[in-house]
Amino acid sequence: MKKTVATSTGNVYGTDVNGFAKEKSDWEVEKNANRNKQRSAWLNLLENGNDQLADILFANNIGDQHYTKQANRKLGPIKSSMNHALDEFFETENPREIIVEDLTWSKWNSSKNPGVNRRLSSWMKGYLDERSSIKLSSITARSPM
Repeated sequence: MKKTVATSTGNVYGTDVNGFAKEKSDWEVEKNANRNKQRSAWLNLLENGNDQLADILFANNIGDQHYTKQANRKLGPIKSSMNHALDEFFETENPREIIVEDLTWSKWNSSKNPGVNRRLSSWMKGYLDERSSIKLSSITARSPM
């Protein structure tokens, strides 16, 4: 996650993605810890029959709509950085083909730091693959054969 693109010529593009991913991951940890406390309070209110206050608590603190909007806002800098790195890569290197390393990661490793596991599990490999193929196809469509 330290480099978005590394080339056979030794050039590296997109070294800032890791910082944005760490920021998003840290935000999620903090936000989810607070949401878990709120969820516990909400369940206690429901058990005690205070449905009206429980509804207010749920709507303002536990609902997914606001959380999703904030999470998507945190994705913006990551996607922007990846796109900028890919643009810079294609402009500088002008590749005809791309060989992509298999970056599939699906298993939590208990020997790794939980923060590392969390960032690896949120790695946006699919987005990177999609954007790379779109940018490559647009370049090959423009270049004369």
